[in-house]
Amino acid sequence: NYLSLIFKYFNLKLGGKYIMLCQNPETTITVGHDSITETKETLTKTQMSLLYQLSQSNGLSKEEIITSIWGYKYDSIRHDSIIYSNVARLKKSLLDKGKWIYSDENKYYLAPEIEVLHQFKPEDQLVKTKSKLKKNLYTEELNYRQIQLIENQSINVFSASEYGESHNITRMTANRDLKELVNKGLLNKNGKGRATRYFK
Repeated sequence: NYLSLIFKYFNLKLGGKYIMLCQNPETTITVGHDSITETKETLTKTQMSLLYQLSQSNGLSKEEIITSIWGYKYDSIRHDSIIYSNVARLKKSLLDKGKWIYSDENKYYLAPEIEVLHQFKPEDQLVKTKSKLKKNLYTEELNYRQIQLIENQSINVFSASEYGESHNITRMTANRDLKELVNKGLLNKNGKGRATRYFK
């Protein structure tokens, strides 16, 4: 049947459980002992890196996640929200296999019987997309809203009010976030006043 052909074609062990990350970032294949699922929800580089790091460990604390993926010194107030968000989105992307990722009071885990197969280079695991981001992104302290904005490839042109509404923050806070990103060279700005638009 189709499932046995998949195991044979990819030289997988019968009875094994796998997450296969294809070169096409819009395709993720999960293989269980009795099912195979192909999802079309795009995994960001952050999510792929998180999945890879979990597969290489016996569990990761929040501090270890922030250090290994972003290279920051962990701060719970600044970083917890982005960890929760990325873990939740990753689990959602894996559909019914999202249960393979779980946590306790101290760490996040990928079930030990799961093997992650990927078609991208290990050196690409850290979220350092230099074609999109300037070199100082990972040496500067950004808040979780700013990081999410930069990494979200579906958002290209937007206003300060749209950014503020998406995060439920005031116009003043939105303008401050965006001004910081423009000053760091991570966003471009066009127009004046309420006609101002930001783009990557």
